[in-house]
Amino acid sequence: MKGLMVKDLRLLFSQKKTWLMYIMLCLMMSFSMQGAFIVGYTVMLAGVIGISTISYDQADNGMPFLLTLPTDRKGYVREKYLLCLLMEACGAAVGIILCEVTSLVKNGSGVPADDIRSAVVVIPVMLILVSFMAPINLKYGAEKARLVMMIAYGIIGAITASAVVLMQDIMPDLGHSALVKIKVFFDETLGGTYFWTVPVVLTVLSLAVMYVSYRISVRIVSNKEY
Repeated sequence: MKGLMVKDLRLLFSQKKTWLMYIMLCLMMSFSMQGAFIVGYTVMLAGVIGISTISYDQADNGMPFLLTLPTDRKGYVREKYLLCLLMEACGAAVGIILCEVTSLVKNGSGVPADDIRSAVVVIPVMLILVSFMAPINLKYGAEKARLVMMIAYGIIGAITASAVVLMQDIMPDLGHSALVKIKVFFDETLGGTYFWTVPVVLTVLSLAVMYVSYRISVRIVSNKEY
């Protein structure tokens, strides 16, 4: 597994011009976008780049060769998930640093606490999305995976939009009442710890989702013929 990690890191580090372009783009966006969006963007971008190494492995019938190395299929999947975690941690660090620098330049002060909390909330959400993408890429390959993900995101978007319309237009009182009750519950039961409770809960949830995704990916790769 160590050899696979070294291979992927060398492959990613060889794309220096692409990395420089991404950093410049994020830097320009950070002056006009909110901090949470920038952190979410850098985390998602880093995770997608990590997953993209799967397409490099599958190109030109590369998987049969990789599986002849001193590793097994479970180790291959484990390395991909560790790589994605490493990439997302780097993406989060870059996003937070960019937000801090641009806040100092624009406002003369650091990032407000509320913006930091919003940014921290976004990180596990992006981790869940990447966990959703990994088994699809392993199952269908890069080309078919794009179509499958577009359909899945379309379905999720339609369900979310329908729920918003239902709460805002059809049952606004019920939706508002539910949100108020949730807020009161957190305020009364958690008190001063409420500020960081949501990020912690989402982090635990994202790690659980990633573990389930990892188990699914192991089964996919174990049953797949290369």
